[in-house]
Amino acid sequence: MENSTPQNTQSTNKKRAQLTSLIVLAVLVILSTMMLIMYPLMNKPSDKNTAKTTESTQNNSGSTSNSTSKSTTQSTTEFAFNHESDINLSSNKPNIYIFWGDGCPHCKALSKFISKLPAETKNKVNIYSFEVWSDKDNKAFMKKFGKYLGQDVSGVPFMVIGDKIFDGYSSGDTKTDQQILDAINTIIKNQGSTDQYKLYKKA
Repeated sequence: MENSTPQNTQSTNKKRAQLTSLIVLAVLVILSTMMLIMYPLMNKPSDKNTAKTTESTQNNSGSTSNSTSKSTTQSTTEFAFNHESDINLSSNKPNIYIFWGDGCPHCKALSKFISKLPAETKNKVNIYSFEVWSDKDNKAFMKKFGKYLGQDVSGVPFMVIGDKIFDGYSSGDTKTDQQILDAINTIIKNQGSTDQYKLYKKA
């Protein structure tokens, strides 16, 4: 009768070697996967830096509009967080009034359009932007101002430039873009003589 022990030992050693190879391979796969997951997270800027960048952008927008209001909330648009008390009626620049909602895609599109206006144009006007979805005072102001203008304002963006009213905005609507530019050029030329907010305050 043949002794089968050496064959069994050899077979067992082969199985152990295969098992060890599989374990090493599995560990390498797990480590590689962890590195792929962790690397982007380690290089992601912190929320603090993101908030600072956003706040800086909003503060720059605020200085463009001669606003004294400070942003305390992170915005998804480039509009500032103004309040009615920020409006300066004694300024020699005409005013533009924009009512918007944080997270509104049409407001974001309008914000991009406004931000692309030539610096020469933006420097000749005050742009006041009022967030109305989370600020009940701004929402009430929009409703009252809209009512004075004969508008039942139910959505945003809602914009008043001189005696022109823009209710809504669609990205790529070149006709509306031109109408906005024409309205801005008109109030610059007339030095804000048709400022509806001034008339609203006198009423």
